[in-house]
Amino acid sequence: MRERIEENRVFSIIKRDAKNDPEKIVPSLRSEIKQIAEDYLVLSGDVKLRYRLTDEGYVFMVEIPASSIKTLFYF
Repeated sequence: MRERIEENRVFSIIKRDAKNDPEKIVPSLRSEIKQIAEDYLVLSGDVKLRYRLTDEGYVFMVEIPASSIKTLFYF
């Protein structure tokens, strides 16, 4: 019971804490993911980045529309 109360308290703190606002990092994170994806894929649309808050913290979901995969040569 005590663990659940502590978990709820931590969850409340995370929700209220402005420092943990993912909206502040989403544009930068989306841009960085796009740059990496472009090394491997031919993108056919915008990279979509969504998130949700869970009991454990944040879960980020990324959608990368691609028309093809780039051929990579290893030496």
